[in-house]
Amino acid sequence: MYDFYKPDLESEYPRVDGKLSIQCYLSALDLCYQRYAQKASKRNSEKISLDSFDAVVFHSPYCKLVQKSLARLLLNDIHMLSKEDVAQKYPELGPLKDIKLEASYFDKEVETTLLSSSKHLYDRKTKPSLFIANQVGNMYTPSVYGGLVSYLIR
Repeated sequence: MYDFYKPDLESEYPRVDGKLSIQCYLSALDLCYQRYAQKASKRNSEKISLDSFDAVVFHSPYCKLVQKSLARLLLNDIHMLSKEDVAQKYPELGPLKDIKLEASYFDKEVETTLLSSSKHLYDRKTKPSLFIANQVGNMYTPSVYGGLVSYLIR
């Protein structure tokens, strides 16, 4: 996708389509997480969810997107769980079970609900990985390594 590219090599700055970049990032996140869950299920006969991980480290072009990404994984968990499991584990999120993932990228109500519901997971599993990013600012190429180092030193 041409969400971030440099068509004019004489210009110092690239062209950026921020909304498309976020959509690409979230779409890739959905697909990777779903495929990982499917492969793990076939290989180990276990259902993958956020509870399966001690930590979740993301590529972090900016920290708010990381928080939204963890919330997005929670939405994927809701989609992968049965209605009964959602009602038992996340009763407040039951209405989100039927929302299409592709239609929810920029739905502020869904985002707000997920951010609120995933705050405890974010604080425990992801926020420690943002220590360096919070100190030095946005990183692109080294962001996952910075996140991993941050998690280990925190």
